[in-house]
Amino acid sequence: SYILSLYEINTRRPAIINIIISLLACTIIATIIQSMTSRQISNYIAQTRSCFERLSKGDFSEEITLDSKHPNPALQKVIDDINQVIRELNSITLIKKDFITNFSHEFKTPISTISLAAQMLKDSDITKSPDVFKHISGVINDETKRLGFLVEKVLQMSLFERQKAAFKLKEVDANDLVISVANTFVLKVEKYDGSLDI
Repeated sequence: SYILSLYEINTRRPAIINIIISLLACTIIATIIQSMTSRQISNYIAQTRSCFERLSKGDFSEEITLDSKHPNPALQKVIDDINQVIRELNSITLIKKDFITNFSHEFKTPISTISLAAQMLKDSDITKSPDVFKHISGVINDETKRLGFLVEKVLQMSLFERQKAAFKLKEVDANDLVISVANTFVLKVEKYDGSLDI
């Protein structure tokens, strides 16, 4: 019979042909797998590059996400580490913004009080009264000390950040602290015809 079965063809074919076919099939499968893997890695690299571009511009709002259902564990670890750094940078940025806001406010208060006191010293009626003059010059002195204290605290924070400073605890009388703060606002209250009993 001229029709041979598939089994007969396979058994009559030389062994070298079977080896070549097997190698060819393995090569095709390996190429497909490599292509899929390299595309996946290329996508991760593109996402990471895009993320670093945002980071370099100060945008810490987005983390890297993996699109794959079965990510490479080593690559997942690298991306998790990068995302942790992004979260920490975002936190530091928020702390920095809060610090600048508080810092500005803390410096404006003594500066405005000194400015108001200086304006009051220009008034000839105030300079004639030794008690009022003494009070105003005391407020200027206190607010100047306060500014110096704030500057010192900023410098201490800088040293603390570099871990070269230690805390120095001291007792403070709360009554003296409240009186000091109240004295700061006496001029502002009096400017609006108010009074403050301390």
